[in-house]
Amino acid sequence: MGGGVGLSIHGPIRIATEKTLFAMPETGIGLFPDVGATWALSRLKAGAHVGMLLGLTGQRLGAADCVYAGLATHFCPSERLPDVEASLRALGDRASDAAAVASAISEVAGASQPDLSKASLEANAAAIERCFGACSSSAEEIVLRLEAESSEWSANTLKVLRSKSPLSIKVSLEALRRHQAVSLKEAIIAEYRMSQWFMRPAPSSDFCEGIRAVLVDKDNAPRWQLARLEDVSKDQVEEFFAALGPAHPRGELQL
Repeated sequence: MGGGVGLSIHGPIRIATEKTLFAMPETGIGLFPDVGATWALSRLKAGAHVGMLLGLTGQRLGAADCVYAGLATHFCPSERLPDVEASLRALGDRASDAAAVASAISEVAGASQPDLSKASLEANAAAIERCFGACSSSAEEIVLRLEAESSEWSANTLKVLRSKSPLSIKVSLEALRRHQAVSLKEAIIAEYRMSQWFMRPAPSSDFCEGIRAVLVDKDNAPRWQLARLEDVSKDQVEEFFAALGPAHPRGELQL
């Protein structure tokens, strides 16, 4: 979750077990999916629309959904992880060969499959694409399409989406779309800029209020500065992508 995703999602080999839990819940604290997640989520094997869903709602996923989405490259029962480690050690000089590593993991994991009972992405794939795909031009349209679905999945998703910071939703959506067309380096530099602007005090950002509500007072009742998506203007969103400038105390990220 969060920073843990940043440490793992950019690697070529990503193993999920029955204990795996994935989420990027930052819109719930008035932030955005960072650590390069706006870049990675926009490139998921299951499609950018799935990344949009995960980035905006912070939905939690188990192993089956992680494998389906492409967040995990392999599934292996946790009891077999020591065998995976032993197999990788046995590779010796070939341990830097991604193909050899993948083959070793697959050999140990065998035909093991994750529990599908709690999976939801594949079952709702068509609805996710209708609501979060390229056909939805704005956050407001995503909401309208969710309302039109009239299903248990869409009702639950809509409830979650409405609990998040409207400002964070719009900025995150813009970042996810922009970063489909840039390098990881460019995305991380942009995310650094965004993080600096998000750390401004209210009313310029919801981050301080989100931290208060979720991590400090823990009342889980954030009072967002802008209560509705319609209240967030395009100009306000654009502010989060502006260069920091020479007067900024930390300056631009150098990579």
